[in-house]
Amino acid sequence: MKYIYLLLLQLCAVSILPAQEPCYELVWSDEFEGSGLPNAEKWSYDVGGHGWGNDELQYYTDARTKNARLQNGKLVIEAHNEGFGGKQYTSARLVSKGKGDWLYGKVVVRAKLPTGVGTWPAIWMLPTDWEYGGWPSSGEIDIMEHVGYDPGVVHGTVHTEAYHHSIGTQKGQKIEVPDFSTAFHDYTLEWTEDQIRIYVDDQQYFTFDQHGTYKEWPFDKRFHLLLNIAVGGFWGGIEGVDPSAFPVRMEVDYVRVYQQTAPPLEIKGEGYLDAGSTAVFKSSVQANAYEWSFPEGVEILEGAGTSEVTVKWGEVSGTVSLSITGNCDTYHTITTVEVLGGAPTGDTLKLPLINDLGGILWEIPSSFEQLFDLSEKDEVLELQFAVEDPSLNPYIYYEIPGSVDLREHHKLEITLKAEKGKAPESIRLDLVDIDGNSIEKPLFTMNEQQIFDDGQWKTYRHWFNHSDQPAQGIDLSKVAGMKMYVNYGFFATAKSGKLMLGGVHWVKPEVGEQPEPLENKPKEENPILSIDKVPSVRLKAYPNPTQDFLYFETIELLKEDSIQIISMMGQRIRVPLKYANGHTVQLDLRSLQPGIYFLKAGRYSASIVKQ
Repeated sequence: MKYIYLLLLQLCAVSILPAQEPCYELVWSDEFEGSGLPNAEKWSYDVGGHGWGNDELQYYTDARTKNARLQNGKLVIEAHNEGFGGKQYTSARLVSKGKGDWLYGKVVVRAKLPTGVGTWPAIWMLPTDWEYGGWPSSGEIDIMEHVGYDPGVVHGTVHTEAYHHSIGTQKGQKIEVPDFSTAFHDYTLEWTEDQIRIYVDDQQYFTFDQHGTYKEWPFDKRFHLLLNIAVGGFWGGIEGVDPSAFPVRMEVDYVRVYQQTAPPLEIKGEGYLDAGSTAVFKSSVQANAYEWSFPEGVEILEGAGTSEVTVKWGEVSGTVSLSITGNCDTYHTITTVEVLGGAPTGDTLKLPLINDLGGILWEIPSSFEQLFDLSEKDEVLELQFAVEDPSLNPYIYYEIPGSVDLREHHKLEITLKAEKGKAPESIRLDLVDIDGNSIEKPLFTMNEQQIFDDGQWKTYRHWFNHSDQPAQGIDLSKVAGMKMYVNYGFFATAKSGKLMLGGVHWVKPEVGEQPEPLENKPKEENPILSIDKVPSVRLKAYPNPTQDFLYFETIELLKEDSIQIISMMGQRIRVPLKYANGHTVQLDLRSLQPGIYFLKAGRYSASIVKQ
């Protein structure tokens, strides 16, 4: 008995505890400041005059200030007695679909309603995705409806497949609001996973509980908001329409949407800035208070303590942090801003292989960690590779802190060494800009016939920003890194080996200096970018790069089906061809997009460049 008595005391103690009020954070709002049309980032328009399922008499217009505008800090939706689109009246219906969609929360719309027989203003919600089917299966929530022939009576209603007005089973209640047209009131919805509650100001007058299947409760999916004035219709026009009442307007002071969980806090703004430039940073979440923090040397120009701050950036990269205070908690986030490096100060930019702490600056992407091993000795990088599937296009990556402007330093020098039989079958080098774009044409590509493996250091040189080899697909003023592909490509075979990297330099050519013709370069300095410069005569192609036609010669007699053009993605492409004789073939490449392709002719293959 003692145990039962204590248990009853505990249950009684629990039962008398006050219910905890939900804490809501503001997640979306429009205060309707400014003038002109409503904010297009938050509102779209339903447009047309087909009656909207209710035999309505108005034509809803598209972005027309006569029917929807910002005025004196309010949204004005105004209906007019005027011919338009085959209808006698015009009005507007604003929708937040795709710009404001929510599952559960609290919606508060502060509004003043129009008068006049035949008017039918509404603040309501429809499903965004219609996952249970068309109306009424996916539901409707009417936060406020008012019909002009019954002034001062406001209705809150829900519609579902089981409960809707078409079959006389709709669920709703009404409340008297005598000053509906002379004073602003808060028309409020509270929507949880188990209940819908509708209020005028702080007075709750309608409750609908979760029960049954989707036919009774489809309110577990996203909904969006609608604001409109209808004219006439099956309900609003029961007693006709008074044309002399027009124009009529609904004024909305604000729309505020709250949820019990704040959305992810983000800082919106540029991630890369020039030193001394002006930048704007914004909070992705509205709050009661904002606290910004910037690196030393950054000057706040305006907006301190608000959701949007304008600054003059300093000379160095750094972290921007933001703390916001909501109704329930304080939230924090950070973002990093890199100062763009600009052009190198000297004629040569040397990319270091290691940092001040001895760490290797070239990185292996996680997907290729099993294929490569990087080590450093005496400021020389050793890359060991074991590539079983070259079609994966494995690469290592070099990140340039803050980026660099290479529009003037467009001569590349890269120093490599490989022992006999240890060189990869192919190497390719690409640039990457701060937006992640890679250059459409590689800086250079080399196959096994072009990579020296005599154990001696060789310097390969390439110009990548002149009339013959323009850089495309990348912003050369903001180069953020390089990719070096090793033993890659459709035609490479599985191989293990080792490659030594001595250094990478970007050089600013002297005034008037021009690229040397490839055929005049000694073998040790030849980047060998064109197939027609390959020492072997097994396959000779020219001109390469080409814009229109490509000729190639082989030492064997070819059949038509043995000649293929293959894209970098492995797609086989048919192009027109004709024989000059049994060994020389002309290909028409005018239909190809610019880029890198593989030419396969019988047993032999090589890469080609289409400009």
